Amino acid sequence: EVRVGGPGGASIAVMSIGFLLGSESDAVTLRGPRKDGVVRQFLSGVAWGALDFMIIDTPPGTSDEHMSLVSALSKQLSPRTDGALVVSTPQAVSLVDVRKELSFCRAHKLNVLGVVENMAAARVPLSQLRFHDASGVDVTTSALAELAALCPHLLHGTVGLDVFPAAEGGAAAMAAEWGVPLLGSVPLDRHIAAASDVGERCGAPAFEDMVSALLRITDMPVGAE
Repeated sequence: EVRVGGPGGASIAVMSIGFLLGSESDAVTLRGPRKDGVVRQFLSGVAWGALDFMIIDTPPGTSDEHMSLVSALSKQLSPRTDGALVVSTPQAVSLVDVRKELSFCRAHKLNVLGVVENMAAARVPLSQLRFHDASGVDVTTSALAELAALCPHLLHGTVGLDVFPAAEGGAAAMAAEWGVPLLGSVPLDRHIAAASDVGERCGAPAFEDMVSALLRITDMPVGAE
């Protein structure tokens, strides 16, 4: 039995097959039956303790891991509070895969709590942009100086860019098509990436709004830890 989590107080218990590898660069080469065994061992062979929530991050698509999870947990899932949180990105190729995942959930009578659109846009402080003229010459210094002289308040603003244009209405249209709630859209945020690289926490309003919506759907207190 493997024990996870910190001593006392609020904590997050984490288990990953990556913890069992000799190196971070080692590949995981498991066939179907062994994958099933690992999934079941992680569910029953880990001393999770008292949990408010269990979040299982699965690979993209529908594969052996998904089948094993549905098989192992089917008798324990509550139709009201348990289910799948499906993550998409706006472009068409992602929506095709996500529709397959929604079809998988429906075929196995797995409740879909909602859809989240990731990488919906990029949000960058205007003062951190780089500017180039028509010939490609960097004119950032002069451009920012001109903005500071003419519209200084803009330098404290944020620029939004749709990195992946939404195809066929994006995740919102797909969620409506399948009759599942769209919990929110999460933009690309460089601060989150930087914090993740050094193991620090970085708050994200879009994520907090999504969690609040999810708690309302499951009738959990919005202030729940």
